Amino acid sequence: MPQLNPAPWFIVFLTVWLALMLYTTKTTKFQQPNTPVTHQTPNKKPANWQWP
Repeated sequence: MPQLNPAPWFIVFLTVWLALMLYTTKTTKFQQPNTPVTHQTPNKKPANWQWP
């Protein structure tokens, strides 16, 4: 069974895991230059609908 042989995929798994660990540490240090602004929209009441 080729699934039980770890040689083909284990090194790939380790390198991808290490790359992701390094990438996440770099991205967590990143700060947004501008803080997001929330725009407040006025709440409009819908017009009442009358049955004919």
